[in-house]
Amino acid sequence: MKQVISNNSKREIPELMNIVFQKTPAVGAVVVGGTIDKTYFCESFGVVHRSSLAPVTKDTFFDFQSITKVMATVSLLEVFQALGKISLQDLVHHLKAQ
Repeated sequence: MKQVISNNSKREIPELMNIVFQKTPAVGAVVVGGTIDKTYFCESFGVVHRSSLAPVTKDTFFDFQSITKVMATVSLLEVFQALGKISLQDLVHHLKAQ
């Protein structure tokens, strides 16, 4: 099986996370990459809360209720793309709310 995350990417992820923490309100994250069968990258970054010095670990639980809709939508888009139902380059301005 082809490795999906290159060694260059593995080195760049910590640098990108530092930029994220500088430019957004985010203070901690766990980045995971891989396939259903294998994890190629799993690393924790930052702290649990701004008022805490406790580091984020790979076992840290995050409160996702504020991003549930986004995560569900992105997951469904990926499934529909894999099934060939949509392309992420498709324009959506012609769609109407139902």
